[in-house]
Amino acid sequence: IKTINGISKVVSLEKTNIEENMFDIEIDDDSHLYYSNGILSHNTATVSSYLLWEGIFRENLTTGIAAQKASTAREVLSKIRQSFTLLPIWLIPGVTTFNKGRIDFENGCKFLTDSTSIDSFRGYSCNIVYVDECAYIKGTVWKEFTDAILPTQAALSFTKTIFSSTANGFNHWYHIVQKAKKNIGKK
Repeated sequence: IKTINGISKVVSLEKTNIEENMFDIEIDDDSHLYYSNGILSHNTATVSSYLLWEGIFRENLTTGIAAQKASTAREVLSKIRQSFTLLPIWLIPGVTTFNKGRIDFENGCKFLTDSTSIDSFRGYSCNIVYVDECAYIKGTVWKEFTDAILPTQAALSFTKTIFSSTANGFNHWYHIVQKAKKNIGKK
């Protein structure tokens, strides 16, 4: 694994029954790398923890998780499912659907997965839209997706839109990042 001290080989595992939380929400560094408890972390692990938190502590919230390929979106959902299974019993909400492509809680919150297209999440109004690996979505597909999905959020009282990606040239993702950098600190 990559650690703050470089590459380290895992030679054994020891169960200590000690639980520790990892939090690393914001990165103000050009490398876009961050470490949690000394171990290199990844955007999807952080975002999936946040999305699960929203689903537990809100009601009637629809979260759409999208990526260039549906399998990538399902991988993000698998991180949410894995985190969910590690929660203490007193924190776990009731569940009505729990599979590779969807999770529904009894509090009305749901997590949906889809690939990015003009038809993504058809029939649903997503309070939260998370798009993983934005830079790898083709420009025409990206435009169709954002033109179809983002306006539906305008009618909802609570919305968030989260994009993450590793760089992939000077495409739409590059322009989003550059605009965000120019807006840092402005009101």
